[in-house]
Amino acid sequence: MKRKIIAFSLALAIVVSSMLALPASAHEYAPGRAYRWHERGVAGSYITQAFVRINGSGMANGFQNHYSSSLTEWNNNSGSKAFFSDRAKASADCLIESPSTSGWVLLPGGYDAYTFIYNGYMSGLCENPINPLSKPGGFNSGTIRSAIIHFNPSMTAYATPEEMQYYIRHEMGHVLGLRHPDSSVSASVMFNMTKNYRTVQAHDRSDLASFY
Repeated sequence: MKRKIIAFSLALAIVVSSMLALPASAHEYAPGRAYRWHERGVAGSYITQAFVRINGSGMANGFQNHYSSSLTEWNNNSGSKAFFSDRAKASADCLIESPSTSGWVLLPGGYDAYTFIYNGYMSGLCENPINPLSKPGGFNSGTIRSAIIHFNPSMTAYATPEEMQYYIRHEMGHVLGLRHPDSSVSASVMFNMTKNYRTVQAHDRSDLASFY
């Protein structure tokens, strides 16, 4: 009887995994519930990469110096699984901004940046970065169609250039659907408790390869 139960369980797991075709990852926003960017490069019948139109004109000057290099870092080192294309604000589906100090205080304190991802154009919240376990009504399509990154406007006064570089690249990873990895991961630009990794790491590429 035990063997039959085990065999049935394995068969069920195979069926479910083949139906979902979304492997669990140390980086997914919600483990087992992966978010994928809506607009994707396609070669034949294969989805090859996330394609994101991004605009950083709303960033404070200190961040602007690292914007272009961060786009290049993801585009050149993501294993061809992500491409950020700099666009005018009116045609972008991802915005990077440093709100006013008065606007920033409306968000709960203690953070240097927030990334919000949506399944509509700046509507239909996919994931609440302030409380990842909350599930706002109507969000979970599993598809990212737009995103906005907010940086603490005071950060340019206390963050080093290297830290600002890390923050931009880290938040861009969230835009792609990557979350903070667990303790089993040795190196990642998505670490949130250490800023030692300012470039895209092998594990980040591995997760993106499972996404696209």
